[in-house]
Amino acid sequence: MLKSEGGASKASLGKRLGCLFPIIAFVTFPLLGYVFTSFVQPQRLAKVQQCIAFNTSSLAYGNSCDFDINIQYCFWSKEGPEKDVCFDEHLAPGRETRPVGEHLAKLGGLLNDHQIACKAPYLPGRTVHPNNKQWRPGCLKKGHENIGPHVSRTLPKWFGQDMSGKEDSPLELEESEH
Repeated sequence: MLKSEGGASKASLGKRLGCLFPIIAFVTFPLLGYVFTSFVQPQRLAKVQQCIAFNTSSLAYGNSCDFDINIQYCFWSKEGPEKDVCFDEHLAPGRETRPVGEHLAKLGGLLNDHQIACKAPYLPGRTVHPNNKQWRPGCLKKGHENIGPHVSRTLPKWFGQDMSGKEDSPLELEESEH
């Protein structure tokens, strides 16, 4: 009788471990994806929006993290893209950008604002979403052709043409890279 009881306890142990497999898989697979991405495409993990802090007394953006960041901040003018202002700056921990008050005064009315921060050495720019091929703000390696200002003026293709009036296709970018 002892053998059958021992065999039954081994079977119940196997059932208990089988129930834990979905939980282990749920935790392990995303972790493996994160590690893989950090080796293959580290720039995809470089976006650090939580590091942007706006100082209302000095009217400047600051770096609230303990590492260097590259920040891009843009202000859209109600009068059109020709009056927009956009800046890229490198900020050490605790440092601030130049005050933005004078730039806001020249806009002729603020339509929208946009900020993106990337962990150094990656730079703010625009990337193509891998699933739907829409432009979106992202972090890129130095020397990439899509680094630069006015990433916030480009709207998704389903919206029609972008607000800058420039027709721009992410598919052309992919074809030129191959």
